[in-house]
Amino acid sequence: WIPLSKLMAEFMKNGLMVNLNSQIDFDTASLIAESFDVTLEKKQSSQASLSDIVIWDITELLKEDNISKLQERPPIVSIMGHVDHWKTSLLDYIRSASIASSEAGWITQSIGAYQVEHNGKKISFLDTPGHEAFTIMRARGAKSTDIAILVVAADEWVKPQTLESISHAKVANIPVIVAINKMDKEGANPDYVKGQLAENWLMPEDWGWDTPMIPVSAHTGFWIDELLEIILLVSEMNNFQANPSRSAVGTVIESHLDTKLWPVASILINTGTLRKGDSVVCGKNFWKVKLMKDYTWVSIVQAYPWDPVLLVWLDGVVDGWDILQCVESIDIARSQAVAFWEYVSLQKKAWVSQLDLLLSKIQSGILQQLKIVLKADTNGSLEAIKNAIIKLSTPETTVSIVHAGVGNITEWDVLMCWWNSAILVWFWVQLGSNAKNALEDTKVEYIESQIIYHITERLEKIITGMYNQKEVEVLLCEARVWGIFYDSKKFKIIWLQGITEWESIENKAFIRIVRSGKVIGKGMIESLKFWVEEVQKLEGPVECGIKVSGLQDVQEKDSVEVYKIIKE
Repeated sequence: WIPLSKLMAEFMKNGLMVNLNSQIDFDTASLIAESFDVTLEKKQSSQASLSDIVIWDITELLKEDNISKLQERPPIVSIMGHVDHWKTSLLDYIRSASIASSEAGWITQSIGAYQVEHNGKKISFLDTPGHEAFTIMRARGAKSTDIAILVVAADEWVKPQTLESISHAKVANIPVIVAINKMDKEGANPDYVKGQLAENWLMPEDWGWDTPMIPVSAHTGFWIDELLEIILLVSEMNNFQANPSRSAVGTVIESHLDTKLWPVASILINTGTLRKGDSVVCGKNFWKVKLMKDYTWVSIVQAYPWDPVLLVWLDGVVDGWDILQCVESIDIARSQAVAFWEYVSLQKKAWVSQLDLLLSKIQSGILQQLKIVLKADTNGSLEAIKNAIIKLSTPETTVSIVHAGVGNITEWDVLMCWWNSAILVWFWVQLGSNAKNALEDTKVEYIESQIIYHITERLEKIITGMYNQKEVEVLLCEARVWGIFYDSKKFKIIWLQGITEWESIENKAFIRIVRSGKVIGKGMIESLKFWVEEVQKLEGPVECGIKVSGLQDVQEKDSVEVYKIIKE
């Protein structure tokens, strides 16, 4: 110990007049301590802003003040792919082959993740095959997946859901290992699979590129060991590290109310070490850790970075995928939980739509890339819309399609938009019930149309910052140019013939001239006549004459869309 008199003298030497109640910063304390050959160690902060916690962004929480404390950690692996390509069978084989027989009886009591050991090193697997765990955790900033295993059946090849998985991994910017499964089945053709994947961003390693593609069989165990070795190799190359000596931060994988254990939660420790007796806060809930179990259901007293662990006897059921923080005392945990609840309540009252944020960023020049998630009914439509959207890029704002696919809108499409601050666009496809609920919860902006130029027109307004959310376009009717009575630079007089979609036409409405699926020009009706009588409105279908200003080009048989703008 150091006598107080010597300590005060050292402060005075450095020009600091302090007393017993004075507060000093870390740098000052460190300088004084060095004079007595004492090295101070700054405690790693486990605090993040409430706004980060609410949007599930743990980037700040995972930052390390002391790099020297970082140690190698197991990789977290998610398995993705088409629903019928035996992802679950592959997981089951890896688990049963790697867990000791004495532990096998606990396998059915899954906690949402588990670990295997290969060549003396651990690998953690998320035990929820498919997009669910991967997409939500990535969308909420948890960043708890290090490597994606894409499972493709060697006899069925690449499916639409496979391409969707590739898009998720591409946007997440994480390494992908392809497991070409069902190699024991007749008709297996791994080279054909590699060719299809090479056309969709993943280039085979054995062709001189960078994506490992391993032929395996979940039925016979063929090359499963080689797959695990590749996982460890990729992990070693990426040097995954964490600090086990700091306060723990974790992500909730699953949570529910158990009849015997009360509220329980499966947690994946992102960094730090969680110990029995620690005070923790998770959203609006807080408690002291009373009992922990590992993935084999054995009670443990501490869990290390990237360990899956089950916490029981919580103070309430936490929300799935929320962030858990270890804090210094139960009083601090209580105050943070109350602050979280108050902040969320205020945020709900002052909710701002995603489009508002995009428009403000575009108008201020901050947003340089507008991201799109696109779904269509056919590959032909998909390519046509992709080409039309890409052409909308400007020198100030480029348009980027983060995912494009054929099929109905799913919840994962919405979550991908939410995560990437992207706009969801769909053409001639349906919106699923789960996707509809996700749209309402996330306030993701979307564009739905059965006409391509309606999509591009609205996107163009957003890109140029000219889109007004308070104005709604209402289509009045569709017609055809039957004749042109007068043609000048200032105005044109056109005879229209209504078609089956005709509902009504109004004076002072706007029109679009469409030829071969493209908008040729736009104008406004200055005068509306039914034969020789001038009128303000007509109910159709009828023939009528209109005087239009603003048109440069119009021909007989052109399609005409008549619409008006309503301010909400």
